[in-house]
Amino acid sequence: MNKMKVKTPIIYVLLCLSCATTLYSQLNPFEIKQPINADLENYDYNLELEKSKYNPRYGIFLGYNFNFHNTNFQELPGYPNCCESFNNGFGSGFNLAIMAQLRIDTNLHLGARLSHINNLNAVFKRKENKEITLAGVLQNATIENIIDVSINTIIFTPYVAYNIKQISEDFQILGGVNLGVIPKANFVQYEQIISPQVGTFEDGYRIRNYIIDELPNKNILLGLSAGLQYEYPLNKDKNWRIAPEFMYNFWITSPVKSLSWNVNQFSLGVSLRYNRPPAGVPPLEPLLPQLPPMRIPNIESKFIVDAKHSIIKINPDGTESETDEIIVEEYTQSNLKPILNYIFFDMMSDEIPSRYKRIDSAKMFADEYRNFTNMNSLETYYYLLDIVGYRLKKHPNANVELVGTNTGNGQEKNNLDLSTRRANSVKKYLVDNWGIADARIKTTARNLPKDPTRPTEGLGDEENRRVEIYSNDSRITDAILSFDTISVVRTPYVKFIPSIDAPYGIANSNLIAKRGDVLLDTTFDNNIAHFDMEITNEIISRNTNFPFTYQLAATDKIGQKVSSQMKTINVNRITVESKKLSNYADTSYEYYSLILFEFNSSNLGVRNNKVIDYIKTRIKPESNIIISGYTDIIGSPEFNRKLATDRATTSAKRLGVSNDVELYGIGTDELLYDNTYPEGRFYCRTVTINITTPIKND
Repeated sequence: MNKMKVKTPIIYVLLCLSCATTLYSQLNPFEIKQPINADLENYDYNLELEKSKYNPRYGIFLGYNFNFHNTNFQELPGYPNCCESFNNGFGSGFNLAIMAQLRIDTNLHLGARLSHINNLNAVFKRKENKEITLAGVLQNATIENIIDVSINTIIFTPYVAYNIKQISEDFQILGGVNLGVIPKANFVQYEQIISPQVGTFEDGYRIRNYIIDELPNKNILLGLSAGLQYEYPLNKDKNWRIAPEFMYNFWITSPVKSLSWNVNQFSLGVSLRYNRPPAGVPPLEPLLPQLPPMRIPNIESKFIVDAKHSIIKINPDGTESETDEIIVEEYTQSNLKPILNYIFFDMMSDEIPSRYKRIDSAKMFADEYRNFTNMNSLETYYYLLDIVGYRLKKHPNANVELVGTNTGNGQEKNNLDLSTRRANSVKKYLVDNWGIADARIKTTARNLPKDPTRPTEGLGDEENRRVEIYSNDSRITDAILSFDTISVVRTPYVKFIPSIDAPYGIANSNLIAKRGDVLLDTTFDNNIAHFDMEITNEIISRNTNFPFTYQLAATDKIGQKVSSQMKTINVNRITVESKKLSNYADTSYEYYSLILFEFNSSNLGVRNNKVIDYIKTRIKPESNIIISGYTDIIGSPEFNRKLATDRATTSAKRLGVSNDVELYGIGTDELLYDNTYPEGRFYCRTVTINITTPIKND
């Protein structure tokens, strides 16, 4: 049906309601007119305020729907399904509307509402036991059929509201008729094997009949509504009101023609309403007598404020003690960050996503490692395109192969052209931005990657649409090993203690702490005995020795202001160089990460073996070693903890330190990175190896 033909009667009804509202305002004997000068003495504002309740009210509504679908169909028209019958579904969504309401008499109101957004979303599920062929063997299986529908509607609802004055004059019951159209509706359909835990359909997957499409044969919606609402006035004249409400909608017609499908919809929401107030001027409030100015007692008194501080130090045994300066100690640190050689793409897209960073090659760093010192592995990964471009520029004899892939199912199934375009997008960037010769870059297309993530895992499709980067020179995709100096605050906080002598009492006070020109804190509570300020690495800027300064300011209850003297706290930075000169006991920290563990695997592989063999050379007899295994979010917590432990154990055996190491299988109990995107999940399939080594100064 032509959508314009559906919208035309709705617009016509709204125009009629608006005209009726205007006409009623013109004919209403209670209409409020601005009094002229001659009538001012007879003007009763309160009476006019009462009459203004008959002015039309306009407003907006926001609600949340709970949808209960009663159905009896096997399949959507034109989309075969093996399910015997879908009988019910549940969903939720938002409801956004504009409304108008006109008071007819003391109890009765007429109104109309136009919902621009009203979601009838639902998920239908049906489990069935069937005898099917799994992995070539006929056996009993539990199959779950799923249809997930997303239905956006535009609804016009004329209604009647009636005041229940026995409860409150602001309490109303509502009843109305709903007429709607469906401008947009989509669905996802598939069936999956629930049990047994092993085995697949004939196509090798545990999910089949996977379809994403627009809902067919959309119908005109007709329904009935009933509800309750209560109006709360927001201002003195009560022309601004807020109205929470509960509504029930029963949809008589099916969203899809020819299907047995009804919807029970419960909605909780609130509307904001306005009606025109009286045109006159409200009576003035009585004037308060003018009080004589407050006289400040002429009493000889002192208003004195002061503050002192104590610096808290953490001792090697974990106890606390006071010291006279803030201590910051520097340590050497090495950090190995592996490079994931994949660029991931959006569904059916060959455009490189915007989350990948692009650097103008003319401004590229001279030392690539230094630029990634303060970034973690995932943050560094997003510069992959420029890291590869920079290294190809640096090593002119190296070549790369770009392998474009797709999900291997759905819209991307057998779409080798899409795989080719993805590979060419990466190639174009390397050629255009880095000037890499076309002959040095080979592109290849395939469907699923050689080592794919199983599509049945739900997130597999996201991980399989990618471009893989390989090179004849391992230096192009080698991990980044960076060296840095880190600063550790040995005095974690400063305690500020105020001293205030104020005979008239304190109105307010605040402590102003600075480092150079940087304001650190201005918070102080009059009722606490002291204020603790945490000394973090962020406020201890590197390679500077600016002292801290602080001052206490206060105002008493008669307006007097006074400040203490400015005081100083010194910062003592113990540098790596000074420790070497003074034979100060020092420590080095080294952090290594292994990635590209295969999905659900603890095998190290060639690249990880190479990294571990390097780590062996960094271990000394006095080193303390911590090995922690991690996984991505896919799978149960119990399975992932075991998998993470296996990965950590395999790494420890390769290091040859399995009996003298702290080993943890963390799994998904602590995710290293956000798993929203595929790269975050790949970087979570990892083992971290942290080595702490005391340095002996000769």
